[in-house]
Amino acid sequence: MKNGLPTRLVGLAALVVVLLVAHGTPVQAQAVMSIALPAPGGTKALYPGCNNIALTFPDGTASETVVQAVTPAGSVESLWRHNAALNKFEGFSPAAPQASDLLAVNFLDAVWLCVGDGTVAPTPKPTKEASPTARSGSATPSPTATPTPSPCRLDVPSYYPPAGWMGDIEGIAQDPAYTGTVHPPAPTSIRISYQPGSQGWAGIYFLRTDAQYPQGDWGDEPGYNLSGATKLTFWARGEQGGERVEFKAGGVDSPGKPYQDTFEKSLGVVTLSQEWQQFSIDLSGLDLSDVIGAFAWVATKANNPGGLTFYLSEIAYEGVCELQRAAA
Repeated sequence: MKNGLPTRLVGLAALVVVLLVAHGTPVQAQAVMSIALPAPGGTKALYPGCNNIALTFPDGTASETVVQAVTPAGSVESLWRHNAALNKFEGFSPAAPQASDLLAVNFLDAVWLCVGDGTVAPTPKPTKEASPTARSGSATPSPTATPTPSPCRLDVPSYYPPAGWMGDIEGIAQDPAYTGTVHPPAPTSIRISYQPGSQGWAGIYFLRTDAQYPQGDWGDEPGYNLSGATKLTFWARGEQGGERVEFKAGGVDSPGKPYQDTFEKSLGVVTLSQEWQQFSIDLSGLDLSDVIGAFAWVATKANNPGGLTFYLSEIAYEGVCELQRAAA
């Protein structure tokens, strides 16, 4: 992992083979591990293989602390982060911290957390040849250069937290890591309640965030390029049944801001039941080159006079294999 190491490409190929053989196809596995992230991250399910997640630990948190947040203990094999300035990947191995060059992480770092199958088998020590090298311009591991979930899938809350509150914001209550009502295998759901106020409507956009815009960026900077995504899928259910909510993707176009979403697609107003239902928004043929608001819900007083409570789970863009920032 140190600078100047020889045979990086050979080592990278070896790493890919080892991880793919060890972990198999992640989409067929069950989430038997999880990581407890500080607020607003919550608990995230982990699958055998390399999980692409956004960390919410404070700046300067030791990589070992991230490893210790994973349950069961001993599951983590390695932790990787792309260093854009140096155009290389930095890694941490619990089995060989002395050979690691990723010793600390920062708030909202996008990392690859590689875990075993939950049986806590011995972890192979990394070699100097096993440090991945990014392609020029890549913000995360390339689907051809490092193992990625198959099919490719972007977990929306990990990169677009539910930060953009709108309308009667004083009437919104949100728990992004609710454990009382979940859709297995996800360990948590997002619980949302809304009591109508003077504006008669409310909603939340799931926005790109970073250290400069912890409450969400409404278009001051480019979003992410999600080209290749075929659909947006999510699960939802109501507390009582009969709740009416509009769900949409894209559509952020804030006056005076230099950047806007390059698409907008609404599912329309749907009526929720007390049972979990999966919904899908078709994205085929849309321009996804700059996505600022990945997902949103909107509820109105007219459709829900007494207010409503509902739950969301597993919001994801299907078909996103490589995450890159949109062009400025």
